[in-house]
Amino acid sequence: IHPWEMKQAITKLYRASKSGAEFVALLNEQGYKLVRGDRADFCIVDTVGHLHSLARRIDGINVDALRNFMTDIDSAALPSVASARLSADT
Repeated sequence: IHPWEMKQAITKLYRASKSGAEFVALLNEQGYKLVRGDRADFCIVDTVGHLHSLARRIDGINVDALRNFMTDIDSAALPSVASARLSADT
């Protein structure tokens, strides 16, 4: 997955969403899994199991703005990176 293409695709999903829950649903449709990162609140695991900071994959957004947008998502309830990768392997 080319990083620039991924950023463009995820930015498009973000801009098409009205809430964090809607954004997560769109990410899931595209094969991304939202997870709780070790250092970042929100990360995604791509279709081949690579971890990405979600804020770095959305053009023109910073971590604080992403947190504000995702207020309807409880980051503590998200799966860990390890569990998401394990489920991707099965």
